[in-house]
Amino acid sequence: AESESLPPLTDDDLELNLDGYFGNSTEAKTDDIEISAENYQSSNLDLAQIYIDMEDYDSAADVLKEVLESGSAEQKNEAQSLLNDIENA
Repeated sequence: AESESLPPLTDDDLELNLDGYFGNSTEAKTDDIEISAENYQSSNLDLAQIYIDMEDYDSAADVLKEVLESGSAEQKNEAQSLLNDIENA
């Protein structure tokens, strides 16, 4: 058949070269890391709100404490506000 006439592949034939695929550098930039951390804490605020809606206040408080440690000033303010709401619930 057709495959019998093809030469066997070597490791060099199978090499995957991704240089330049992810931009000029594969190293993470500081700005990207800060944005990712901010997005992560934003997701934690969303998750905390879901826990609050489910009345799972302990889980919400755990997530909000993480935001208080690592979030931006605005996120920390929102986290503290939600923690205050939980304590008054």
